[in-house]
Amino acid sequence: MRLLSPRAVALFAHSGCFARPPPTAGRSRPFAGPAVAFLQRETCERRSGKHPPPSRRPFPGIFALHPDLPSGAASMSAQAGNAGGGPPTDDAVVRDVSIKLTPSEERLFDVMTAAAESYERGDLSVDESQSNLKFRKKDERDEGPSDREAPRERIEIRVAGGWVRDKILGMESSDVDVALDNVSGVRFASIVQEYLLKLERDGTIPAPKKRHRICVISANPDQFKRLETATMKVFDGELDFVHLRPPEGAGRDFGSPREDALLRDFTANALFYNVRTRRVEDWTGRGADDLLGRGEAGRRVIATPLDASETFCDDPLRALRAVRFAVRLDADLSDGVRSAVMKNEEVRRKLQGEGRGSVSRERVGKELEGMLSGAGAKPGCALSMLIELDLAPLVFPLPQGAGLGDVEEGQYWMKASDHVQALADAIKYYNQGEGLANDSKTPAFQPLVKSAEMRLLHLSTCLSPFRDLSYEFKKERYQTVVTYMIKEGIKFKNKDEAAISKLLGNVESMRSLLRALGRQLAGTGEHPMEDKLTDTLPSLLPPVETGMLLRKVKELWPTCLILASVLEIRAVAGGGDTTAGGFGTVQDVLRTSGEFHRAVIRQGLDNAWKLRPLLDGRAVVSTLGLGKPGPMVQVYIEEQIKWILLHPDGTKDDCELHLRKVQKERDAAPMR
Repeated sequence: MRLLSPRAVALFAHSGCFARPPPTAGRSRPFAGPAVAFLQRETCERRSGKHPPPSRRPFPGIFALHPDLPSGAASMSAQAGNAGGGPPTDDAVVRDVSIKLTPSEERLFDVMTAAAESYERGDLSVDESQSNLKFRKKDERDEGPSDREAPRERIEIRVAGGWVRDKILGMESSDVDVALDNVSGVRFASIVQEYLLKLERDGTIPAPKKRHRICVISANPDQFKRLETATMKVFDGELDFVHLRPPEGAGRDFGSPREDALLRDFTANALFYNVRTRRVEDWTGRGADDLLGRGEAGRRVIATPLDASETFCDDPLRALRAVRFAVRLDADLSDGVRSAVMKNEEVRRKLQGEGRGSVSRERVGKELEGMLSGAGAKPGCALSMLIELDLAPLVFPLPQGAGLGDVEEGQYWMKASDHVQALADAIKYYNQGEGLANDSKTPAFQPLVKSAEMRLLHLSTCLSPFRDLSYEFKKERYQTVVTYMIKEGIKFKNKDEAAISKLLGNVESMRSLLRALGRQLAGTGEHPMEDKLTDTLPSLLPPVETGMLLRKVKELWPTCLILASVLEIRAVAGGGDTTAGGFGTVQDVLRTSGEFHRAVIRQGLDNAWKLRPLLDGRAVVSTLGLGKPGPMVQVYIEEQIKWILLHPDGTKDDCELHLRKVQKERDAAPMR
């Protein structure tokens, strides 16, 4: 006899499974008691005239697009309404929430419905072992939930998760995850595929240029993937098919909608859209209210269907997902979620990658990427919340031997939080500003923000307190702590690590130029925003020093400029490194950085990193009589770039004369 786990017992208590009779021996089928009672009650009310029949439209989308489809198929939805398990129980339907489908979604859902109905009638014969499954070994094709002997009862088709959430909020979504109640995802994908092939053979729809195969992603419990998933492209959309998940230890292959909903990460993601009834279902009883902010606080809430600690132990990455959704949806974390994130040691240990069942660093990095970029991303808010919840040290772990000295790690993260907030204030100022550019309605400094790489800017700002720390990663070989955080902690690409290292490695030089410009503007007695400043001081920046710095950071120079401004703001506020000749106020920093950006463009330095020498290496060797290529060639190449920055209209002959002069001076200089 197999005992149920405490988690399964709690789940059964929520779902009311203890009140249900056991499933029929030899096969799994959802318990239809409440649904049957609802149907019987509804039928009696219809006969008495008290309850008009619901509108069961014949899914016009695909039939309108393909008028040659057999007319009998259009009425199949109504005929199948009382088949099998029937529609969901009345208390799960959210009657005051509806979803408006796009024409492509109508077409997609009509096809899935028609495919299910054709299969239920026995018109389709599907043998998934003969299906063109991809990424599944031949001897594995019959593994997973077995439903070959199950009767062809009604298949309830539900879209789950993010698509439902986004559509309710009025946002478009292409992330369609289909959940089935009594067939596996692989089998239903095969049903849809076979139905489309039938339509093609009948000439109802044209054959696609490329035949799309069913790809199967196996379950991987070690990485918290509990169910096998089938993916297939239908029309222009990529679909995932999976069966409803039962609680662990239930002894069944298929779960009920309520069981599956309670096992999901958050109530707002546990909503279903029933494709056959075209209604939203909320089996947790609070998903719609949490998503729409209809609770006592009047705010959206990120809450878990079950106890938050249990939910996060089921997959610790959900702690990071809570942050991402809270920021994206402008929602509050429930007390239970906040407590589990900050206090549950098992969750924190697994999230950090320690012990059995830990989360891979690749998954951590992927979740962080969702906070930094993509639709609805608010990287500053997300990073601030990670620090507030003490999750940042788990996301960005320190290497052994990081050499923090007497400073605790928490102090670095407190400084990081201040830097991220300073960045948010700076961006707000740049976007709103005090003046307008060229008498237009565009804030004068808004182009600076638009030209910055916001993803890298936020990440480098957050990690800037660690920029001077290094560790020995090989014998007598050192690298920065930030490099470890990026490459090993979150497994970002090498180009991301190179970009952030470039920003942090050159930010002090950018600060020096910024302070020099600030002193110059203060000496003129002019307001940096006044247009006459452009005429009186056409060359605000030293071209060689500025140009050579921009050649190091290349297209990231606006990003580096804002990062330097943030560090200067923190220095002015008393929370950063102070240097001689700094700024007096935060507003001075922001005005000067905005003018720095405009001056770079006015002086034609914005493409300094694209400058090419007038004489290539071979010409340098020939002109200066160096005999053969060597290290000195690069010295003269760099000397050319400096000369071009000072003489943007200079000729090749003039450049040759300059190089000969430099060579003569070097030859006359005493040997060191």
